[in-house]
Amino acid sequence: EVRQPEVPAEPVTFQDEAEPQRDMPPRPSRRRMLRIFPYAVNRNRLEQAIQRCRVPAAVVDEIDNADLVLTLKSQEKHQSRRLRDAQARGVPLHIVRHNTVTQMEQTLRFIFERGERRSNDVSAMREAEDAIHAVLQQAQPVELSPQNNYVRRLQHQLAERYGLTTESKGVEPSRQVVIYPL
Repeated sequence: EVRQPEVPAEPVTFQDEAEPQRDMPPRPSRRRMLRIFPYAVNRNRLEQAIQRCRVPAAVVDEIDNADLVLTLKSQEKHQSRRLRDAQARGVPLHIVRHNTVTQMEQTLRFIFERGERRSNDVSAMREAEDAIHAVLQQAQPVELSPQNNYVRRLQHQLAERYGLTTESKGVEPSRQVVIYPL
């Protein structure tokens, strides 16, 4: 799959973990309620998943009030104006393949997960940022280390913000992003 950027956006630098981040979803603290806007996702199923996972999250009615947007894979491909506008404002987009409680539970568990995986995600995004700078300076493609689907999607999005073309190659679990020069 080769991804071409639709419209180059302004460059965004990946920030330290203590600062707010545009490319990584916020990791809610126990005191803070995460506000989720369901876009083409069944609201009742999402509320059920939140209840089952026992996480501090609430479903909101307005995309402008959301900390993140949860949508279906089919909606991501079509990228409606509302989704593009939310992403442009820095609201993370989380994708579920199917409109099921189980899929939503898995996503919520991932969002609220802490520790080693979070550290690995930050490292993977820093690797992508370094590779982007190398590609821009040297005009040579750079292969990133293998990552899971979620992290690869974030790496694709980060490179696209710089107007670069990306491709995922390989076979799971060794699938990786390649960033190509302009």
